[in-house]
Amino acid sequence: MLIFGHPLLESPTFYHIDNIEALSNTPSNSTICLEYNHTNIDLIHYCDNNNVEFSLSVNSIKELIFAENLNAKYIILNSTLVNSAQKIAEQYLFDAKLLCRVSHEDEIEPLAIQGVDGVLFKEAIVVIK
Repeated sequence: MLIFGHPLLESPTFYHIDNIEALSNTPSNSTICLEYNHTNIDLIHYCDNNNVEFSLSVNSIKELIFAENLNAKYIILNSTLVNSAQKIAEQYLFDAKLLCRVSHEDEIEPLAIQGVDGVLFKEAIVVIK
């Protein structure tokens, strides 16, 4: 299981950006963190076309499927989607890793039992303007 942002473990940082210009303020080889929505589609395509690793936060199964087809490296979900999302990812052999947002380490064990690929603490995300 992948764990991003826990204080005891070293892990890469995710950089949340809102526009292509903000991308220049991130370190090279960064993982960009984006919300799945239609206003971000140009930014999503830019990252994909320029080999910039990115994650997409989704709120539904439909968005999950689109995120996989948009070549997100990570798909970030809330805990209510984990069971359904994990089954779909296994059924369709997703390349993306599914990460569930967590705020406390006690949430890790039940998510591991559910088979999610990893967890993401808010401390792993830096907002770049």
